[in-house]
Amino acid sequence: MHFKKCSKDSSKCIEYLNELIFEPKLENGEEYYNDAFFLKVYARMCESLSKFWMALHACEYWPSWVLLQDALDYSDELIKQDTLSFELDFRELYRNLKMIESLYPYFMFQSPGKLIKKYVCSICGKSFNDGCQHVPGQIYWGVMANRVILDFEILEISLTDNPADKRSVVFKNNGEFDYSLLKGLLKYSDNPLQIIRVYDKNDGKQFEVSSEYISLPPNLIKS
Repeated sequence: MHFKKCSKDSSKCIEYLNELIFEPKLENGEEYYNDAFFLKVYARMCESLSKFWMALHACEYWPSWVLLQDALDYSDELIKQDTLSFELDFRELYRNLKMIESLYPYFMFQSPGKLIKKYVCSICGKSFNDGCQHVPGQIYWGVMANRVILDFEILEISLTDNPADKRSVVFKNNGEFDYSLLKGLLKYSDNPLQIIRVYDKNDGKQFEVSSEYISLPPNLIKS
């Protein structure tokens, strides 16, 4: 697989779609630009997957983990959209990426408890409780409405095995992890989209990805 070329092609596609969405034309209609948003999410997913496999082949395990989380977020967003049709089954892709995620030796994460004091809409800059007509997570003319936090307070930092954002890995003091399962993946899998099945070596049961995972909110979607 030409991961580097795929990454470059995806970047060019993202750049083109950004220019397209930046100056929308009323005659094209809002749906046209909302479709462009999801095409951009698809391109970002392809870019993340390409960089993920490049990092994994280079034994850059932590960077590959972050890129895998990005790909999971983008595929999650594409599962939820219903305006465009793609040849790729994003639910199957999501399950496959979760299988790969289970091969990583990262099981403990940081999770901050925060008090959000002030936030505004990313589109209009107004408070969601004072005049803003946008709904967080919805797409408007090719742009997703998000909460922009202006003031917050960190209350505590917890250690958990089920964080909101799995990029916050807690590393061991010596930095040593067992990546043998990932090395085995690279050794026996020659197709980046090959269906992965993971079994417990103790009881032989296959690891299943619950449909509840797919309904969870994504870590972060970059518009």
